[in-house]
Amino acid sequence: MPSRFERKLREHLHREAGAVRVLPHALTLRMRQGSESRRGFAIVPQLAMACGLLLFAGLLAYGAGASRAGGRAPAGRLPAPTAVTATLPPTASPPSSPTALEPGPFGCSDHAGGSFSASSQLVAVRAAHHPGYDRITFEFVGALPAYTVAAQSTAGFVRDASGQPVSLDGTAGLKLTFRGVDLSAAIREDQHPLLPVMLEVRNIGNFERVVSFGVGLASASCLRVLELSGPTRLVVDVQTPAAAG
Repeated sequence: MPSRFERKLREHLHREAGAVRVLPHALTLRMRQGSESRRGFAIVPQLAMACGLLLFAGLLAYGAGASRAGGRAPAGRLPAPTAVTATLPPTASPPSSPTALEPGPFGCSDHAGGSFSASSQLVAVRAAHHPGYDRITFEFVGALPAYTVAAQSTAGFVRDASGQPVSLDGTAGLKLTFRGVDLSAAIREDQHPLLPVMLEVRNIGNFERVVSFGVGLASASCLRVLELSGPTRLVVDVQTPAAAG
């Protein structure tokens, strides 16, 4: 039950309220301003709480999106390319060029070779000295014709067909005979190379496509014969004395 003091306070307030019919304008204005001020102050905490809730919701949404992405790269950015190393098959080594064959040893026997079915033209006869030997080269257009190379102990020869004797410079000689050959007009009939051993080269026969040459030598010497191609050639090397080089 209310105490005696409270009852008296209520009664006093009722009496005072009944005595005052109209509140002064100044008091009414102050009461209104106080009420509006209290409402403004009450909104600030509500705004702060709302901002906090929005921030918390944003953090939750970001965390959920990151977990769904599962570590994938962000949209709009391509993943880094993966380097691919191609293994090429080993490259075959190019074939090595054939090694030039060394000329064979010198010998003192006669030689024969070539083809009897070949049809050729003799276009050049050249003589030159090389260390250890003198060389005479017969160059042909076409295949290498049948040939013989025969050594003799004198520098005297016999012309084909006519049988006329011919003496060349030197004390020994070689006779070379080619069959199935046409003789070019550019071939000189007689040459004097004056090499250490090879002194003279003369055409001693040209009859019915049989062509012969005599070679006058300073002394009897061993020789070697080479058949070469590109162009077709027959090469005869005559060994020189050691002093001749």
